[in-house]
Amino acid sequence: MFQVEKLEMAIQAKIYEGQYKKDLSEFQTYVERIIEDDCLKELFQELQDLKI
Repeated sequence: MFQVEKLEMAIQAKIYEGQYKKDLSEFQTYVERIIEDDCLKELFQELQDLKI
């Protein structure tokens, strides 16, 4: 559950970056290190590839 919550936070951060033109790459890097589940890693990578 912890990793899912971190993925959700990464999604929110990605949206925030797009809306407010803020650089939250440090947070994204933190979340990337925490996620261990392969499925969640794949979703996280897809999120990183999105242009919002």
